[in-house]
Amino acid sequence: VARVAASLPDVGFYLGRWGDRPVPFPNAFPLPDMLLLGEMAVVYADCFCGIRTVARDGFPNGPVEMAIMGRPTAHVADVGAPWIEVAPDADAIAAFVRRARAATGPDLALAAAARVHVADRSFLALDTVAATAVGYAP
Repeated sequence: VARVAASLPDVGFYLGRWGDRPVPFPNAFPLPDMLLLGEMAVVYADCFCGIRTVARDGFPNGPVEMAIMGRPTAHVADVGAPWIEVAPDADAIAAFVRRARAATGPDLALAAAARVHVADRSFLALDTVAATAVGYAP
């Protein structure tokens, strides 16, 4: 995701369950390790799309919640949900984010037109080989 974020410097990336870890790129917005369900709805409302980059995470709730709010999601694995786009690598994720942003409707707030939600530190799996099994950095 660092490569995706670098190619989209005017897009902010909320980093789910990031906590107080160092921010990995300039357009990152870290979220606390734990948020209440109502707080997640506020985060999702402030985003135009979501991405998940860990291949083995079961069936994630975030993409379902984003879909209910009308926000598209890309996932590196095919989890069998027709509303989730498969984007297997950084180039496909960047293309997805660009398409999602271009499709942002006029009813979405300007702040939301500039934010992506990255779930559960999962993007580390793209950047850290050791993290691919569980989605977290060692």
